[in-house]
Amino acid sequence: MGQYSKALSFYEKTLEIQQNTFPSNHPELATTYNNIGLVYDHMGDYSKALACYEKTTEIRQKTLPSNHPNLASSYNNIGSVYQTMGAYPKALSYLEKTLEIQQKTLPPNHPDLATTFNNIGWVCHSMGEYSKALVYLDKSLQIRQASLPSYHPHLANTYNTIGLVYNSIGDYSKALSYYEKTLDIFQKTLPIDHPSHAETYNNIGSVYQTMGDYSKALSYYEKTLGIREKILPSNHPSHAETYNNIGSVYQDMGDYSKALSFYEKTLEIREKTLPPNHPDIAITYNNIGLIYNSMGEYSKALSYYEKTLQIQQKSLPSIHPALADTYNNIGRVHSSMNDYLNTISYYKKALQIQQVVLPFNHPSLATTYNNIGRTHAAREHYSFALQYYQNALKIQENVLPSNHPSLAETYNNVGEMYRLTGDCLTAQQYYDKTLKIQEEVLPPNHPSLATTYSNIGQVYYAMKKYERALSYLEKTLKIQSISFPSNHPSLARSYYNMATILKGLHRYEDAVAHISQAVNIISNSIEPNYSQVEKYQEYLSELSAISSGEKVHKKTISEQWTYPVLFVLSSLEESQDEEQLAVQWILDMASNCRISGNQYIEAGDKDTAREHFQREFFDFMATPNTRVLTLLDPDNKHDWCDTQFNNKIFIRFIDSHLCHNHICTYIINQEMDGHFFFPDTQLELIMHWPPEHSDTRKYIYCRDQTSIKSIRETYGRCIAHKIFPADDLAFEIGHVQVALLRLLAKQAPEESPQRDEIASKAIEELECLSHMLKQMMTDQISEQPVEHN
Repeated sequence: MGQYSKALSFYEKTLEIQQNTFPSNHPELATTYNNIGLVYDHMGDYSKALACYEKTTEIRQKTLPSNHPNLASSYNNIGSVYQTMGAYPKALSYLEKTLEIQQKTLPPNHPDLATTFNNIGWVCHSMGEYSKALVYLDKSLQIRQASLPSYHPHLANTYNTIGLVYNSIGDYSKALSYYEKTLDIFQKTLPIDHPSHAETYNNIGSVYQTMGDYSKALSYYEKTLGIREKILPSNHPSHAETYNNIGSVYQDMGDYSKALSFYEKTLEIREKTLPPNHPDIAITYNNIGLIYNSMGEYSKALSYYEKTLQIQQKSLPSIHPALADTYNNIGRVHSSMNDYLNTISYYKKALQIQQVVLPFNHPSLATTYNNIGRTHAAREHYSFALQYYQNALKIQENVLPSNHPSLAETYNNVGEMYRLTGDCLTAQQYYDKTLKIQEEVLPPNHPSLATTYSNIGQVYYAMKKYERALSYLEKTLKIQSISFPSNHPSLARSYYNMATILKGLHRYEDAVAHISQAVNIISNSIEPNYSQVEKYQEYLSELSAISSGEKVHKKTISEQWTYPVLFVLSSLEESQDEEQLAVQWILDMASNCRISGNQYIEAGDKDTAREHFQREFFDFMATPNTRVLTLLDPDNKHDWCDTQFNNKIFIRFIDSHLCHNHICTYIINQEMDGHFFFPDTQLELIMHWPPEHSDTRKYIYCRDQTSIKSIRETYGRCIAHKIFPADDLAFEIGHVQVALLRLLAKQAPEESPQRDEIASKAIEELECLSHMLKQMMTDQISEQPVEHN
């Protein structure tokens, strides 16, 4: 920057003398204005450069013939500034004026014509008109091949520009081919540490980076850096460019800390060597903003984007494409923060610029369409989102190769819309297209692959193919654990998704562990999304309740009703041992009641003894999962069962030290429809539950009542095997009947003619047990014990 300031100072002194010496339209004044414009151009002050070039042109238009070569030079300089400012139509207009003069005054193979064709090719490339760009670059190449030796550096420059175009359209093999031609010329004509070598290595590295071959990209960027460190001072702007490129590779690899380190090196050099409003500083601020956005530090990201915007608004025209890029980036941050109104506002600003200055099929338009689509998707406006995604896809399929990463991104977005609208098969087709491209062009640990694996997993989850869903989510977590910092929001989202899948697999403890991780990560991220924190915490509470209920459920199954249930539910052919154990359990239980009641008999209080026999028996059986005695009177025909036993069970259940909310939540989340078995006479009691149990109260109140009779009518045709998984024999609270039918579905062949017979016999056995228990209890209560003297 110091050299530019000195040059500017000398030129301004020259201008002052000339203004005092020459008339206002003297050719020498035009030359000095042109030189001052060149300095401002190099300093990045394009508005001042343009003003100087226009003064030069104004003088020359007055003093020179319309086809003078110096006028062509002035038009070329103005066109170059407009190109840099992103005003491509104006740039093209001035370059075409240059070309018109040169074609009239120069021979068809003149080197200056080749330069102009090359410059027009550059503008067409910037406008996304790649085929036109190649036409002009080919004209430049033909002139230089005809007029220059085969190893002339100008030929190398044309090869280099053609390589840039092929890189942009995704034809990476051709891009590499032209860059290698460039390198071949430079290696034969220039010293090994010439700056042109460094530039070519840089371009080759860019191709490998775009191809996703990050190790090769880094290798070439390091070659560039090695040359530049030898021949340039430590704060030269070219070092900043190299650091920037290395940082972008680490960004693409998801190594954000290293990327940030290199971007900060870039910024340090540019702030020392460039004026504060130079566009390159704006680019660096933008890149740092991208990193902070990827790391979930949204306020820092916005801060850097705003710095970018401030520079661009001062140094660029209001419709420059770079401004559109910045508006897009700011929109993405607001999207990450769920601020969708601001998101849409910034995306529309970007779109308005692009629709004015870019052709209708420019890839940058596709990017903005994708961004707007994502915002509509986040707001659940899926039809609008799909429309924007299809607009993007239409552009990309026309101008990009079939394996371009941007196509993969759009296929992914379209697939997401179909998944969210329930069309899982179509969604899977688009995700497969995405995955095919990404596995071809990206390294195995690329974050975009993690996203695709996650999306495919979500499709399998929606299709209830939980094991397959789990395998894809595990791939996602593996990549993200490598690529992202430990408190990255994407990790939290993946742990949350894993928890939902594990819940579907009834692996509740594992689900709780994963949702706990999600809560921990999202709570400790740099800028927590509090709505997400609340959502994850609520899900943690729900899963914890289910897990707790499951533990109690399994414990009471194993400890409290193993034998009586085995008696009813065991295989009819192999039930003898279980039946004996069940009968012994019943006799032991009755004996305990007798021993306790006899104490009252000994005291001469028969009525109390009778009441005690009943109370002890009811209390013993009325544990949260031991609902066998509900079968004593399944249709609630007898008042004594309704008023004595069922209320006893109900009161014992809700007063239990166990959290009935947990039990209830567990049942609700089973695949089968778990009903609580409460008679109507108890519904008033339900309504008096404490407020903290209102959800459970509402659930029980709203459930349909179930009985053996209704189950027999519903499942009498033995369709249980079609409703309940044959390998899942979890015993539901108060639902022995359904568990019985589920077991029957497992034991008998699917279309066995004996299924109806087996079902009827099993229900008879169940009712027989009910009768036996009732009779035993009646006998115990009515028996007159021997009085002792």
